[in-house]
Amino acid sequence: MTLALIPSGLQRQSLGLHRAEAALQAFIETEDDREILDEARRRLDSAAAYYDRESEDWMAAQRLSRRVERRMAPLLPPKEKGGRGKTRYRGNGFPINRKVRVEWELMASVDGLFEDALAAGKVTRRAVVRYLEEALARRVDPDIRLMDADQAGEDWVLLAGDFNERLSDLAGTVDLIVTDPPYPSAMAHLWTDLAKTAASILRPQGILIALSGKIELPDRMERLGSALRYGWVYAEPLERGGTRILGRHVSQEWKPWLAYSKGDWPSGRIDWHGDLLTASTKAKDFRWQQGAETAQFLIQALCPQKGLVVDPFAGHGTYGIAALAAGRRFIGCEIDADRFRAAGERLRESPQ
Repeated sequence: MTLALIPSGLQRQSLGLHRAEAALQAFIETEDDREILDEARRRLDSAAAYYDRESEDWMAAQRLSRRVERRMAPLLPPKEKGGRGKTRYRGNGFPINRKVRVEWELMASVDGLFEDALAAGKVTRRAVVRYLEEALARRVDPDIRLMDADQAGEDWVLLAGDFNERLSDLAGTVDLIVTDPPYPSAMAHLWTDLAKTAASILRPQGILIALSGKIELPDRMERLGSALRYGWVYAEPLERGGTRILGRHVSQEWKPWLAYSKGDWPSGRIDWHGDLLTASTKAKDFRWQQGAETAQFLIQALCPQKGLVVDPFAGHGTYGIAALAAGRRFIGCEIDADRFRAAGERLRESPQ
């Protein structure tokens, strides 16, 4: 049995695991029994803990463990709620942290990039995930290049491609940027790009508001501050109360909107308004999609009537819908072909 090629315990001699890697890889790619795959994963992780780091056997154990995780991702049964940040799976005896499942699914969602990561010596799960996040952040969806034209309707335009390129023609014309940039640290460079683009396309005293996570908040503020002037932080309560932040032992009950301006903060151009916002109803149509209510309030408070609102990370068009509902014009930019199509459909269906 191929599984027998993986040591079941820590043994005091070199087991030559790297010499069996090809056979084990073939076994992993064809096996569809979760229990067998999980046993393989446990044995590989145990072996990796024994081998000298950077040895051929250690590298082989790590590569094979990543392949098992990637293979298991689509085989996992439906999620069940568990305690202390765990998600348990029906019909499978082991608990998996929600973050781990997301990482497995990320590895399973790409082909060439996953192999590129292993070929580059990125073999631990953390290293593979970081490599994939960085590569995906810089990759333009090839399908986006096949789009015949951008999408447009009354008072809105949706641009396909990289915002660094597509928004350059808007220099000095934008009243407000409202956006939800990616949070992972591997994509931090996008916040620097966002600040530079905002400084170019905003009118004098134009405003950028960006939803941010808290772990990386100092870095995000430094990046935005490299090209813009700090204005304020708005607090949006979480819809369902606290979320455990395990790395801080804090129950997070609100998330920050960072507000920056081009030049002096436009205190004379906007009316008085509060900075403790109302929680948005989280949208359920798409993963990571935010609700529109809070964005609509901020657009009404910070953007003049009939002003131009831009979202460089348009996603599924939620903030475009908020801008139109608030009586403003909207231009969005999206790099992913599927989200680009979905955003266009939602904007066309939005009442204006």
